[in-house]
Amino acid sequence: MPIINSTILSAVPQVDGRISVHEQHTDHNGKTYDVVYLADPDMDINAVMMARAENIGKEIDARAAIEAEAQNFEIPMTERQFLRRFTVAERIAIRNAAETDPVIADFLDFLSKPGGVYRKPPLGELTVQGLNYLASVGLLQASRIPEILAP
Repeated sequence: MPIINSTILSAVPQVDGRISVHEQHTDHNGKTYDVVYLADPDMDINAVMMARAENIGKEIDARAAIEAEAQNFEIPMTERQFLRRFTVAERIAIRNAAETDPVIADFLDFLSKPGGVYRKPPLGELTVQGLNYLASVGLLQASRIPEILAP
């Protein structure tokens, strides 16, 4: 489930005894979902919030599955997920090289753009080209490329 945080921002009693509730749910990408509703006084608003978080998460998962099907079942990774496939030494060397190599700087910039990182063509073509370039300049062993691109 991609909801990583759920909070009740306010629970204000109303004149008629109900409670005006403002929930906020944050997904794994940092996007927030605000829900405002009136609750009966005996309603467990924490249970409602948790059930709603689960439902929002299911909706996000369903949308991701539809998008994955449209992209030949490849779900894009976040920049962080992709960079975690590199060793610490590889990441440090790549970042240092980006200071003087505009191709590497452009590749890192490309990875940081919204929409995620795809690993296989056609959408992952630039990812594959970037990894091949890193290997060509000695920052990555060519044998590591299939490991990095693996599902």
